[in-house]
Amino acid sequence: MMRIIGRPRALLAVLAASLLLAGCGSGPGRMNTAVITGGETVSVDEIQSRVDKVLASSDFARTLAQQHKLDLLSREILTREVLYQATEKAAQREGLRVDEKELAGMVAQREAAKAALAQQIGQDGIEAQLGLAADAAFDTTQVVRNEVLQGELGAKYLQRLAVTFEGALIDSGDTRTVAKKLAAQLAAEPANAQQVIAASGQDGARPLNNETLSLVSGLLVSRNQEFELSSSALFSSAPGTVVAFPLSSQSMGQAAEGGASTAWVVGLITNRNENAALTEKEAQIVPEIPEGLLSKIGRRLVSRVVPELNVQVSPRYGVWDPIGNKVAPRAEETVGYLYPARAAQP
Repeated sequence: MMRIIGRPRALLAVLAASLLLAGCGSGPGRMNTAVITGGETVSVDEIQSRVDKVLASSDFARTLAQQHKLDLLSREILTREVLYQATEKAAQREGLRVDEKELAGMVAQREAAKAALAQQIGQDGIEAQLGLAADAAFDTTQVVRNEVLQGELGAKYLQRLAVTFEGALIDSGDTRTVAKKLAAQLAAEPANAQQVIAASGQDGARPLNNETLSLVSGLLVSRNQEFELSSSALFSSAPGTVVAFPLSSQSMGQAAEGGASTAWVVGLITNRNENAALTEKEAQIVPEIPEGLLSKIGRRLVSRVVPELNVQVSPRYGVWDPIGNKVAPRAEETVGYLYPARAAQP
């Protein structure tokens, strides 16, 4: 275990990093504003207080501080602030409820399992460790409540949501550059989508013409693969939107895995069907889908509400990334790309 107390220089480094985690620049409207979401302001002081709370109990957070990487934790906390408000709004709209008695039992179980969970996740990647650290920044009841509501939302749409898109899989060459170029072209010429995609074949794009995926078929496609389609922006974007994102392992939100060699998917959403029927094969795997994956799908679906909140992130923290469904350090460091397609001219 890392020893901080009794080592003045190390302690000063932690405190200095903590005080500087907000970076530079002014907030959207006021110096002490971290984010405005749904008309409500979350202050820099509030984010700092949550970071300090995690620092007091997390060796992982203290290691981040010593490495001058507390900005990772602050952005994860800021992301929670946005998504928790979006989850509440989505739950109200969908009529979702949490049984308070069951919630209390789940919270007690989570509290009892914290030490074991920290040890288990400590062996995982930084994304999982950041998630656990962000959990510690909030009340356990709030964390579990949002996970339950997101899981209920995922379960509600699991057997009824399907999207149709014109797109391509890009798995050779400079995939990120090709994906961005194709996405921009599709947004500019949506009426000629298939021709645009066919022309991109010389850049290594493999056409996905008039492709329809349900949430469950997205899971089937992903089985035995190192990516997850059902929690991708394909299922949270409105018709007429072009999305481009990397097929990362376990999470669509790992910007480090969106480099030139990672396979990318580009899609122009042409239809979003919320009353689709599953095939027999799809229906068979529904009982096998774990609650954690339902929560992950629900978290993606919650992102549909985020634009309604008019989220304004302070430049000191970064920008809202609709593809990553989180706060990114800069516009140049978002996970992928999202463009509204140009309306067809009469």
